[in-house]
Amino acid sequence: KEYPNLIVIEYEIYQQRENAPLFNEYCQNYKLPLCIPGGPTPCCGLPIIIFTESHQEIITGDRPILENVREKIEKLEGNPCPLISGDSQKFEDLNLATLPGQPKIWTGDRILIKIGQEEEWIFGWKGEGVKEESSKQINSNEVLQNLVITENIADI
Repeated sequence: KEYPNLIVIEYEIYQQRENAPLFNEYCQNYKLPLCIPGGPTPCCGLPIIIFTESHQEIITGDRPILENVREKIEKLEGNPCPLISGDSQKFEDLNLATLPGQPKIWTGDRILIKIGQEEEWIFGWKGEGVKEESSKQINSNEVLQNLVITENIADI
């Protein structure tokens, strides 16, 4: 694994339209230069990676992301998760149920996907998913976090 401690919280806005308003909130709360206050669309539809609230740690656009993401990850060596409110929090302290919309949380060969508006998650590992019926039983924040950060899944 190139970045074994990297955790990504992704909000897909094109395939999951319910996440689109969250993109606008992120743009407004992080005062991104692409925001157009009062415009028909508060933010442009570019991919964005937010590492911190500093504009120097935010990358927008396909090419800039591909060209600069490794350097940013290596330079930061860890940082709290930038939240939609504009605040940041360590992943270990984050209550995943408070994440709005339908985020996907990626790390290494694992993914947690929030489904619906309830606290229901699907977990995938090494390309294999857990059946949706059994994933609804995973509602403990501690278990969800451990699925992402524990080195050996069998220990959970």
